[in-house]
Amino acid sequence: YMVAPDDPFYDMYQERVTTVDVYEIGIDDPVWRGRLLSVGKGFMNIKELTFEGDMAYLNDIQYPPYDFKGDVPEFLGNVLDYYNAHCTEDRQIQMGSVTVTDPNGYISRSCKDYTSCWKALSEKLPKLLGGYFKMRYLNGVRYLDYLADPGLHNTQKIEFGKNLLNIEQYIDASQLSTVIIPQGAVLKDENGNEIGRVTIETAEDNESGRPYIETEFVRTYGR
Repeated sequence: YMVAPDDPFYDMYQERVTTVDVYEIGIDDPVWRGRLLSVGKGFMNIKELTFEGDMAYLNDIQYPPYDFKGDVPEFLGNVLDYYNAHCTEDRQIQMGSVTVTDPNGYISRSCKDYTSCWKALSEKLPKLLGGYFKMRYLNGVRYLDYLADPGLHNTQKIEFGKNLLNIEQYIDASQLSTVIIPQGAVLKDENGNEIGRVTIETAEDNESGRPYIETEFVRTYGR
């Protein structure tokens, strides 16, 4: 969102404090809510505001280690109950509809470390069972739905110069690797002391005897 210097609220926008509600004409409840994530300023002092959806509030609260056994709605409810007990009242999220199920009707989830409520939900539910999280607003209350099918289908055509104003393509080489060093289990001596790890040096098909694998991209990018 772009804000000119003559905007009456120009100096009042504050990261993680300013919120925005987006409404569709004729609908009383917002279709989207979010908070200000970052503020940039251009050459003409025009501010560029970037907002994130308020599902991101779940990143703010750390969920303690757990060992859970039960069904999907119970796990979702446990995390949301903990979140609501520790967040401010204006950021609370209630459990909505849950249509995702486990084939066995029973799930087992655990974590030994503190992790954000969002990570606990996203990694232990959609990442393993599929489905989609969707925030819904009704009478001023946020509801988090967990749906097998979000039921959203956009029939709008994408046309360059009309609703598609720009398109970019780039390659990120920051994570490029041309040599891979596989390592396996930790090796211990008879006294239980660590003496190394399993490597591929003695693997049957490793004629070079090296502990690493070189890919063909070494010729292009180097080692």
